[in-house]
Amino acid sequence: MTNLLSNAVKYNHRGGSVQVAVGVDAAGQRTIAVRDTGRGFTPEQLAHLFEPFQRFVEPHEAIEGTGIGLVITRRWSS
Repeated sequence: MTNLLSNAVKYNHRGGSVQVAVGVDAAGQRTIAVRDTGRGFTPEQLAHLFEPFQRFVEPHEAIEGTGIGLVITRRWSS
């Protein structure tokens, strides 16, 4: 959860927003959704989103990271 929220803030734009929704689906499983107003991903980037060490940072952006946070988050939640 910390990684998802951290990414939502880190890759957002100045003055952007982050929304978190918690619910229960029809099967009784808890769900957490994180939505932000950042730039989003292209279809090509989405295809590689959960690959280790993938970072979609523009050359002029000085955003630190390793590119493994979402990989770890996905494996932990599966």
